[in-house]
Amino acid sequence: DWDDYLEPNAIELLYNSMIKDDGDIVVGACVYENEFGERITEWNSYLLGTSQADYLKSMFRLQLQLNIWGRLIRREIFDVVNIPDHFFGGEDIIANTMMICYNKNLKIRTIDNCIYHYLVRKESLTNSISPSEFMDYTVEVEKILIETNFEELVMKEWAYYMIVSAWRKYLRKGGRRFLKDKVFVKNLYGKYFDLIKQDLDFFERFELFLFKLNPTIARLVSRTLFKLSVLK
Repeated sequence: DWDDYLEPNAIELLYNSMIKDDGDIVVGACVYENEFGERITEWNSYLLGTSQADYLKSMFRLQLQLNIWGRLIRREIFDVVNIPDHFFGGEDIIANTMMICYNKNLKIRTIDNCIYHYLVRKESLTNSISPSEFMDYTVEVEKILIETNFEELVMKEWAYYMIVSAWRKYLRKGGRRFLKDKVFVKNLYGKYFDLIKQDLDFFERFELFLFKLNPTIARLVSRTLFKLSVLK
């Protein structure tokens, strides 16, 4: 983005690691800052293992950054990325899923050095994505996982991401289109929610299950829980 910036030696650090550790993708740390240059948080990626499935698990558990920036990627690794142009949100996770699933001998490396500074603005694209656009990309990722036979290998991690990081946020943003799709909802709760519901706290389970029973009441509860989480 035009208002983000790299550390002066970012490319040197990434390149040196790529050569030294024989990596295809090298992911650096990043810092999130507000408009006044104040640090909000930072993100150091780490991996659960070295297989393609491990990389996917790391990403879906939010241990490996989902974004496409703040890293160095070998050109031939990126050649498999072909994202339909109708996606307005979630392109980064689609691209990363494609690179991991379609490159059999992929090697991802991480470094702890801060590479990228991400400026968080209230009116930023991330905050303005509509509910429908926010959810559509998960359907595309699921297709890739099924097509490449990775879904079963990473089912629980993908279920966690799908339910906690995607579906819950979609519902909290007021999304309704997918709620009207009874087949989608039945599959989501029967296939994914049941798999990870024991990993969620009581309020998370209650909020998500309530949407299945009564979306109108659930939306009121969800707004309240969201406000409480923001206050924390």
